Amino acid sequence: MTTPSKNTNNTHDFFKSIWHRGNYPVLNNCNNTIDWRTSQDLKNLQCNELIEHFVDRVAKSLEYAFDFERTFYETRLKKQTQIGNLFYKLLALQNVHFNPDMNSMMFRVETIRYEYYEISENARVLMDTVISLNLHKARFSGDPLLIINADGLLEGELINTLVIRLREAIKQKKFKTRFSERKKEATQRIKHIKNYIKRLCDNYPDLWYQELFFFYRINDFGIPSVGLAESNVHFSKILTVIHSNSSICWDNPVGWWWKREYLTEIGYYYNVSLIFKGPIEHYDLNAMERDFSYQWHEMTNNLGGCIVVQSTQIQKKHFNNGLDVFLAIFQNRFMGDVYLRLKPFAKYENFGKGVLPKLMVQSPVVLRKVS
Repeated sequence: MTTPSKNTNNTHDFFKSIWHRGNYPVLNNCNNTIDWRTSQDLKNLQCNELIEHFVDRVAKSLEYAFDFERTFYETRLKKQTQIGNLFYKLLALQNVHFNPDMNSMMFRVETIRYEYYEISENARVLMDTVISLNLHKARFSGDPLLIINADGLLEGELINTLVIRLREAIKQKKFKTRFSERKKEATQRIKHIKNYIKRLCDNYPDLWYQELFFFYRINDFGIPSVGLAESNVHFSKILTVIHSNSSICWDNPVGWWWKREYLTEIGYYYNVSLIFKGPIEHYDLNAMERDFSYQWHEMTNNLGGCIVVQSTQIQKKHFNNGLDVFLAIFQNRFMGDVYLRLKPFAKYENFGKGVLPKLMVQSPVVLRKVS
């Protein structure tokens, strides 16, 4: 089994979360509002999702892409399977920007590679298998019966060879280990976040959640060039503020976690989740946004921007019957890393959270007997 879930709809939900994190804010100077745009980095995301379905189908079945019947006089196509359909659909999607006329198609590995992100293990094993067979240099017509060499090899037979080699690669222990480790990392983060919020709910009767988006502004002179080391220094200062802030507009959060991402248009950015105690009505959200925006702006030498993405009340009952909509957002966000995640760095973490607090046990009230 090579996908995180038997339900392919879950895979689509995970890719939707990847698409969501590929949107970035741009300040509209005309009316001083924020416009959201989609990064060019995600232009091939549909290809990645289709690859997951293709590799998953190859792994879960014993069929080929095409079934042929050969006689002395002719070769007849008996069946084009779902694997064959998915392969040609993937080729068409990969080539739509390169060859609109579709007179010939190539398996374009450049639509799979990302400079700052790691592709999934499924995408990697497919790309490696394609390259090992030199199929990235072949041209496909979309006709499985087309003879492609002097020996009479059919296009469909070449694709069947890919399926055989891919199925062999998927069964290798090395692939299974890499996939298992990557999935485990994502699921462990979800488990930790869930336990973290549950402990906070046990300790405090009223909680609310605030998500902040720290980014670097696009200006009239181009994209700010802020490297990872410099960006990490900036963000470390914000974490210090979160720990020790004494602003009159908001109290210190009782919990928090953050995740680093990257987009070509804005460079590194950070999704920061803060958990506060008490009713949300007790806080001035606009003042909090202004406060964070001012401090991030100062820390980044006037390059940074900060906006509040959402605010949500959290109740303990959310944990009675599994994850609710609130936690499902984070499940999809972290499970999306199974398919596409920021490349890890030796010196810098891409995720962090507060320390799990101790359970605050309420002392029982002792009623004195009145004589």
